[in-house]
Amino acid sequence: MGQPLTQQEFGSLQSALQNALSQSPDVQKQAEAYIQSLDGRPGFSSALAEIISNRDTDHSARYLASVHLKNSIHRNWRKRVALAGITPEEKAFLRAKVSQLIPQDDNQIAVQIALVYAKMARFDYPTDWPSLFNDLMGNLGPGNPLVVRRVYLILHHVLKELSSKRLVADQANFAQAVRTPDVPRPRLPTARKGAGSGQVTELLFGHVWGQWCSDTQLLLSALPAGLESATPAQPLLQSCERWMLLLKILRRLILHGFPSDAKALAPVAAVHSCCPHMVAALQAMLDRAILKLLKTQCQVLEVHPWSFHGAGVLMPTMEICCNQLVESAAAAEGPFAAASAGGGGGSSLGAAALSSLERRLTQCCVLLVNVMSCKPYKGSVGALDPGSGQPKDTSRVKAMALEVRGALQAFWAAPDSSTAAAGTAAPAAPGSRLIALVGSLAFGLLNLVIERCSEALRPHVMALGSALPALWDQAAGQSLLRIQILEAVQRLLNVTGPESPALYPLVLPLLGYSLDVRHPEVAGGLLEDGLGLWLVALRNAPSCCEPTPPTAAAPAGLALRVLPAMRPTLEALLSPLPALRSVAEASTEHLPLVTGILASAALLAGPALFEAAGQHVLTVLQSVVGHVSERGMLLIFPTLELMLQAAPDAAAAALQPMFVKLLALLLGGKEPALVVANALPVLGRMLLAAPQQFVALCGAAAADAGVGAAVEGARQGVPAGLSPGEMVLFRLLELWASEFDSIGQAGARRLCALALCRALAIPSSAVLGLLDVLLPAITAVW
Repeated sequence: MGQPLTQQEFGSLQSALQNALSQSPDVQKQAEAYIQSLDGRPGFSSALAEIISNRDTDHSARYLASVHLKNSIHRNWRKRVALAGITPEEKAFLRAKVSQLIPQDDNQIAVQIALVYAKMARFDYPTDWPSLFNDLMGNLGPGNPLVVRRVYLILHHVLKELSSKRLVADQANFAQAVRTPDVPRPRLPTARKGAGSGQVTELLFGHVWGQWCSDTQLLLSALPAGLESATPAQPLLQSCERWMLLLKILRRLILHGFPSDAKALAPVAAVHSCCPHMVAALQAMLDRAILKLLKTQCQVLEVHPWSFHGAGVLMPTMEICCNQLVESAAAAEGPFAAASAGGGGGSSLGAAALSSLERRLTQCCVLLVNVMSCKPYKGSVGALDPGSGQPKDTSRVKAMALEVRGALQAFWAAPDSSTAAAGTAAPAAPGSRLIALVGSLAFGLLNLVIERCSEALRPHVMALGSALPALWDQAAGQSLLRIQILEAVQRLLNVTGPESPALYPLVLPLLGYSLDVRHPEVAGGLLEDGLGLWLVALRNAPSCCEPTPPTAAAPAGLALRVLPAMRPTLEALLSPLPALRSVAEASTEHLPLVTGILASAALLAGPALFEAAGQHVLTVLQSVVGHVSERGMLLIFPTLELMLQAAPDAAAAALQPMFVKLLALLLGGKEPALVVANALPVLGRMLLAAPQQFVALCGAAAADAGVGAAVEGARQGVPAGLSPGEMVLFRLLELWASEFDSIGQAGARRLCALALCRALAIPSSAVLGLLDVLLPAITAVW
């Protein structure tokens, strides 16, 4: 822990904030480096707050100070004091200081102060800051409209931050703070100093709902005069801004403060009280307000469908949306033509009107689609006959399938019939193009028949499959026709199921050709269908492994071994893996199929996958991790977890270089929060299933340059006497605890909590130094 800031350093900090905005790159870099050196020192955040409160300081420097204050709170507020965190005394000072910073004239600084307030609330409410909402609402009063708007801005960001917390206890606190059995009529309760968190419901929901209704009436009555006025009506604009903030707050309270009625089977009184007023206001608002109201109605419909219907607003809402769509379509010149008809100076105005109309009509369509496709309304009636309510009769469809199958058999028995028919119908057409077209249509029909007949076609699969190699050779150079053949083989594999190895003499040559990226035809379109064929073959393959017999060293079921009779099948399915390596290195376009193939291969082969082709799997994954976007990283994590489930020790050992690379990305702090939150369950799976490999991974990561730089860059606060591997373990567990509530899925949170429980058994002093941050994360899940 560093020394507190001195008065001289406080003056230097003010100068550095101004120099950080200099046009000179050297001066700017020097100032930023000085500010960075003070971050984490006791008093740094307080000094920034004092600079913001000084109205005589340069505006740009005050704004930059507000940004640094927000970042400092985010990084250091929850840290322990020994790790350069903020002391409890400074936290108490900052909580009081930010309340004095609420009345900000500048919108940019006001937003940063609101974000600071929200970050502090996320960490401290309700344990260390039970009077949060009472302190905030106590600033409301009729004398200062600016303070009122700033309070609602802060309240919006605070509720947004609290509603995003994922721990069960935090969600219960938020719901307890806003849940109410009945919604009062609009009124403005007075905040009382010193009230506890048990009265947050009255302070929030009653006040917000009443103020929103009052502002709605004010806007409806003042809009006509305001629109006709030649000068902007400032009070009306301020009321509109306040109305928008209150609507955002109200939406968050309704959506996150009540259990979904589709799950709880209990009506939500807030929906009955609020939605009718929103529908009434929907007919008389500005375009921006209409869009916000439509989005609110859509989200309320998704979360509370039965209460939405019970409030009596389902049909009126649908009628409003339908009228909007019909009226825009029935306009004389069309809405889009009218919006774009002007020229010169009116083009930007027309484009803005067009964009607003498009967004509004799109949201109307979204709401109508949500009503039509709402699953709670439908139940399970899709499997019943609409007339009698009995299960649907499929005998007629099966009879038609038999007739179509007979016709197709006759068609394939006379392969020249399609050519003769084509020549009779259009003798002037180019023969090769017409034959390709007819062949493509025939295969389209064949694929449809295979899909519809399903298992009824199983006795004829081998007969159909025997005709496909010759057709494949005849379709040389016709990519569309070959794509249809690959799709037909996929459907035949689905029909045969566990008996699909009988088709491998057909499937394997097709895979060998369609996965070779050196062929121009493959690069032009066959590759995706070839990958799809391989994935279908893996998913339909029979089980190739069995649990190992129990021994004294390992109980039954913890490891798998390949059945001797299935080894040829497994080797055949894994033989294209070298080609997958080439596909992954060439492009990430087919990453979803690649990850699906790896996951299916791991589930099918277990440890045998890494024994036979571990290097190829490692190369594929290393070409992805760290080289794709956030979306690509999110695709690879479920595959890694499945591999660790199917073969814990083998997967962890074979993929160790890739996991070291992943640790460097996570500890380096450059990956988005969503990537970090989804990567932690993968490491948790390894820690649970292969703890020795996890410890070995930390030791191997300590020798990596990227991981070493990340650990050395944050060495402060690490207990003395730790080995390099233990330092990596310390930093990883610290990151795990700090990002725990960012893990979105309940199952992933429970998995990580179990993994942290397992980490407590690791014989290392690094774990003992983190008990105060690990135990709250573990105990908050259940």
